[in-house]
Amino acid sequence: MQTTEYITRLRAAYPINDVQLNALGICAEAGEFANLIKREVFSGKPTKLNALKEELSDTLFHIAQAADNLGITLDELMLFGVLKSD
Repeated sequence: MQTTEYITRLRAAYPINDVQLNALGICAEAGEFANLIKREVFSGKPTKLNALKEELSDTLFHIAQAADNLGITLDELMLFGVLKSD
């Protein structure tokens, strides 16, 4: 799936324009991802890959929606991150 198609589907399914909600969602979902890793590290029980994918995709959802709400494309955001590190 291309980033533009992802955003189109996102807008259709979740037409909410609230950057504050997105900011909280990013933190919450990233925290859930971190918690899965923490449990694996400290309990020694491996985390299922699908559980990690779910939390990462939920985080991406909020990042993508926040970017869209700010008028930033995902392509622009990805490129910015790469160029910034140079």
